[in-house]
Amino acid sequence: GHGFPFAVSCISFSKICLEALRCGSIIPEMNRRGSVVQVLNDLYLGLIMEFYKDWRSKELSIDGGHFQAAIEAVEKRAIKSPAGILRAASGELYKPTFASAGGGGEFADF
Repeated sequence: GHGFPFAVSCISFSKICLEALRCGSIIPEMNRRGSVVQVLNDLYLGLIMEFYKDWRSKELSIDGGHFQAAIEAVEKRAIKSPAGILRAASGELYKPTFASAGGGGEFADF
């Protein structure tokens, strides 16, 4: 299937957030916003969104051994270009409805 271990992914995203903080790539955004927590929360959400988007659009799977490569791809983007990951946190989220298991759904701004 195309599922992935969400809990393991989230642990990896926490590690990536800490690495982005340690290497200083998100410090300018923290200074601009005046908040460490807000930027870290947005980076974390953006990592989830970008990972999920890549996972679904590229039809990746655990069976295909794609998990670690997908994590590393979002990690690289978060460290080199955190602005893109932060933008993903403010974008639209796709929320499928129960009635539309095969397609359809609605978008919600967060």
